[in-house]
Amino acid sequence: MGNQRVTCPVRLTALVAVLVTPVPPLMAQAPFDMGTIRCDQGRRCRGHLELSAYASDSAVQLPITVVQGMRAGPVLVVTAGIHGSEYTPILASQRLPNLIDPRALAGTVVFVHLANPPSFFGRGVYYTPSDGKNLNRLFPGRADGTISERLAFLIYHQVIRRATAYIDLHSGDANEALRPYVGLNLLGDSLVDGPAQRMAAASGFEVAVHHTLPAPLPPLATVTTTRSATLSRIPAIAFESGELGRTDERYIDPMVQGVLQIAHALGMGVGTPAPEVRQTVVATQSVLAPVSGLVRPRVVLDQLVAEGDPLADITDAFGEVHVTVRAPFTGRVMYLMATPPIRAGEPVASLARR
Repeated sequence: MGNQRVTCPVRLTALVAVLVTPVPPLMAQAPFDMGTIRCDQGRRCRGHLELSAYASDSAVQLPITVVQGMRAGPVLVVTAGIHGSEYTPILASQRLPNLIDPRALAGTVVFVHLANPPSFFGRGVYYTPSDGKNLNRLFPGRADGTISERLAFLIYHQVIRRATAYIDLHSGDANEALRPYVGLNLLGDSLVDGPAQRMAAASGFEVAVHHTLPAPLPPLATVTTTRSATLSRIPAIAFESGELGRTDERYIDPMVQGVLQIAHALGMGVGTPAPEVRQTVVATQSVLAPVSGLVRPRVVLDQLVAEGDPLADITDAFGEVHVTVRAPFTGRVMYLMATPPIRAGEPVASLARR
């Protein structure tokens, strides 16, 4: 989208018509297998997907719920907890399975409730403590890599590749203040981009962040969950709702409602219609710290800044300012680093272009 900013109204009838081809009502649903689960039609099943022990790493159990409908239909995959200190997505994913009636469902909904237990229990922010890597930059992963690389490999091959539509639930990490939005990557292929854009519209979020992938397309390596899905031509979006390790209902409920609205728009026979909203579409860019130190924000969320305006100061341990980070263009603050520690190369803030 470049620096273009437009608005687009949600049209639910168009969403249903284009997102999915109607499934014959009497087409039976086959059992769905994942990890320890074999889920028959009309059931809600719990189990685990295991990352096997490797080298010095112990085995890791990923908790999953499968809701298997009575009729054939899409496979909607929802992941949460890719980053261990993003708590609202995990809580939203716990709530959602009980809100989907498998007897009314056409298709399958898969929830991975906690995709990165080592980071969650290690209270990691961005990085998995045991290997210092950011799981959401490693997809599709490596079968023989570090624990984060092997988690990425497992989730990509055993979960994401099973999807016909994919939602990854995120929030501002425990160090970030964030304005809620839905994000997606644009491939330049209408068969992938169109459904993803309509999923984003059905989410009910007021702001959609579009990232246009470069041409020629990058290799499928060391990318995010949703970018790996998009490059595999699976329509994919990410929710961002929540900040600073908080678990407020005002951050959880939009994710719960957004998933249910997308399930409805996919023609899965469950969920709720999307509200009539005007969704603002923007492109964003992260502004990175040039040095490590302590960050002092000089802006607030949603603030409009001009090119050259100060975003934050970075100080040393004595409180002396090393550098003032400035806006590289005119835009609006979408998220910002709100706790002091910052490493060189980490985002100070993200700006939506005007």
